[in-house]
Amino acid sequence: MTSPIHIGPIHIGIDARVAPGAFGGVAEVLGLYARSLSFLDPAEFRFTLLCDRKLDVGWLRAVIPDHARILLTSEGDFETRKVVVPIRRNRLSEKLFGLTAPMQQFGMPVQDASAVWRREGVDLVHLPFQFAIDSDLPTIYHPHDLQHIHLPDYFSRDDLIGREATYQYFCHKATYVACTSRWIAQDLLAQYDLPPDRVRIVPWATTTGEVPEPDIGRIKRVLSRHGLVPDGYMLLPAQTWPHKNHLGAIRALDRLRQTHGLRPLLICTGSLNAHAQALYQEIARLGLGDQVRFLGYVDREDLSTLYQFARFTLIPTKFEAGSAPLWDAFTLGCPVTCATTTSLPSQSHGGAHLFDPEDIGQIAEAIRVMWLDAGLRQRLVAIGTEAVKPYSWDMTARGFGILYKQALSRSISEADRAFMNSLPVY
Repeated sequence: MTSPIHIGPIHIGIDARVAPGAFGGVAEVLGLYARSLSFLDPAEFRFTLLCDRKLDVGWLRAVIPDHARILLTSEGDFETRKVVVPIRRNRLSEKLFGLTAPMQQFGMPVQDASAVWRREGVDLVHLPFQFAIDSDLPTIYHPHDLQHIHLPDYFSRDDLIGREATYQYFCHKATYVACTSRWIAQDLLAQYDLPPDRVRIVPWATTTGEVPEPDIGRIKRVLSRHGLVPDGYMLLPAQTWPHKNHLGAIRALDRLRQTHGLRPLLICTGSLNAHAQALYQEIARLGLGDQVRFLGYVDREDLSTLYQFARFTLIPTKFEAGSAPLWDAFTLGCPVTCATTTSLPSQSHGGAHLFDPEDIGQIAEAIRVMWLDAGLRQRLVAIGTEAVKPYSWDMTARGFGILYKQALSRSISEADRAFMNSLPVY
């Protein structure tokens, strides 16, 4: 098939209306992807990152290449209109919308940035987080995961309706729906009845970026600032969302203390949200105040040091699209024990000690084994170090560069086709 004639580089608009910390892993991944745009040839691509003028954008300005620019906008720049969403039936939408047929119409408001994008000369819009902004241009949309369908008790009814309608609308409207793992791709196909050729897997790389060179002074400052010693703690890096399962980790510590007299220190990083209060209450109830500490959001330099000197990383999550902490720990040589959740067993490639996140006894036993067995930790580090090697931001950027071309019906080379077929999908 002959591609349309296109003069000059393809112009990609990226919805970047997020800020570090408040949006957790999505913002961090976006920042690293923005940096990786440098791997894409300016002769083929240029980029406009749409940002909220109320948010700090210095973190993005500092990393984007010369062929990318920031466009500051406000809500008033977008048209608000009502769209009709054909809601497909799944186990959640049946209850939420009272579906009795395979499909039912549902009206919802959306913000539309068509005029903004077209004024800038954008050809295609990349929507890297769930709550996207609409347009009449070709799009690549990331729903990340469908946690709300599998764990609806963690959401209000209004939130469930909003998520289900939004995800279904953008998934079915998108030129391509992008995800990070085979598990999530299969879930999207099953829940939303999407055409298989429109769901594309492009794995993200580690959020660690470059591994810092050893700096004794920096290491001492970071550990001293947080009152820690090397190998004296386990790390749980996650915002305090209920599905991250800090509660399971806390109760596992109580189980360990009662059954084995073991009192390991748990260090938690990540922004604290409303659920944190319930965690503090449980810690107080169980008398674990000396064993669990929340550091809040820490910068990347501190976090990398915390990984490198932790005895191991604990990932007790109940749902993930793909685990950034798993890749980060592997990259930084930290052993991992993690949940048998969604794609995590395949993502770990045998480099993590696995447990059922719903079973407090299994979490406790995983912590006990990892805390005491240095040989196991060494073996896991060796496997994990190799497992993460194929994943790089160069790979991710190239994969999306090819997807941009395909979304616009541009021709791709045989080398590009072979590259997409050889992506290390887990």
